Amino acid sequence: MANFYTADKITAKAEGGYQANTKDKGNFYNGVLIGTNHGITPAVYKEYYGKVPTVAEMKALPATEAQKIRKKLYWHKIKGDLVSNQSIANI
Repeated sequence: MANFYTADKITAKAEGGYQANTKDKGNFYNGVLIGTNHGITPAVYKEYYGKVPTVAEMKALPATEAQKIRKKLYWHKIKGDLVSNQSIANI
């Protein structure tokens, strides 16, 4: 079975830190530019914490906390633990 931490190393490297590219629709919440951090969008932040983040909160999101969010809201949603091929899970 696939391992979250193996797949997440690839995701974390690709997503990097904070960015607020105005051409990336995922950086906005209700038309307000907030940005993303470690692959966490404002909408995902809201789903996890129950509130829309401020720019300062998004910028301050620790990588370790973002990993917990990715595991709960991305990995578990796709039932990543049931994927039998790690290469597929890494995509």
